[in-house]
Amino acid sequence: KVLIAYDTLHGSTAETAEFLGKELGRKGHTVDVRHIAEVGDTIDYEMLIIGSPVVVGKWTDNMLSFIQRHHQVISQRQVAIFTTCLASLWGQKAEDVIARYIAPILVEFPGLNPVSIGVFGGVLDFELYTADTKASMQKIAGAHGGPVEGRHDYRDWDAMKRWVNDLNNLLGGK
Repeated sequence: KVLIAYDTLHGSTAETAEFLGKELGRKGHTVDVRHIAEVGDTIDYEMLIIGSPVVVGKWTDNMLSFIQRHHQVISQRQVAIFTTCLASLWGQKAEDVIARYIAPILVEFPGLNPVSIGVFGGVLDFELYTADTKASMQKIAGAHGGPVEGRHDYRDWDAMKRWVNDLNNLLGGK
């Protein structure tokens, strides 16, 4: 039994979590996909998959609080981590994203030893942002030659399928 626990701001990480859950389900696994606010006990799961967007250079505070609350169980389970971010637009590779955004979490929570880390693109959607966030994202995206209006989905669904295949192998390859 697998739990995919995620946090999201504008919905793209939720969509990613749902996609990962469906793909694992197709492989024969029982998968619960839950926003972290809906997660109670985590003890009954063989694997926990934890996902958060990178927001202003870090995972969400809610996700970090979730890890803190469930740290004891998390440290005793197979754990995989995924993140959605737009860093690839600014030229960062997956290894850079892990070093910059994931490694500090692993230092903060020493029992968190992921068996796999997935780094996926996110969605840039200027219509969903507050005025301040929109102005900041326009400045950042524009400085890197990116779009400054509209909705742009940078998720690689095939990469997500490959990651699910890797997770399936870690779970015994149903």
